[in-house]
Amino acid sequence: MSNSHPDTDPTGVESNDQVLIGAGGCLTSAGFEAVLRAAPGETPRDLADHLSACELCQTRLLAGHDHGGVRVKRQPPPIWRSIVVLFVILLALSTFAYLAYWITGG
Repeated sequence: MSNSHPDTDPTGVESNDQVLIGAGGCLTSAGFEAVLRAAPGETPRDLADHLSACELCQTRLLAGHDHGGVRVKRQPPPIWRSIVVLFVILLALSTFAYLAYWITGG
């Protein structure tokens, strides 16, 4: 599956000698900067049209950082944090069971 879009010029959209939409069809770092610098409602039309149709660019924009379209694998949480969460859940369940026993007069 290609990232290019049929309505995007494959040579890229240029503004002030900067390529805003790359050959692959997605916004470049300069394109994201142009979107972020623009006042609300003043985003260049080509960029706004592309951004409204491209899920990858939307995700990159909303994530607040640009990794060039490459998904960055996050590290799993440390094992100690998982153990603490499990302990808290077990403590809450045992407290609930004890209170239920105590309330029913058991």
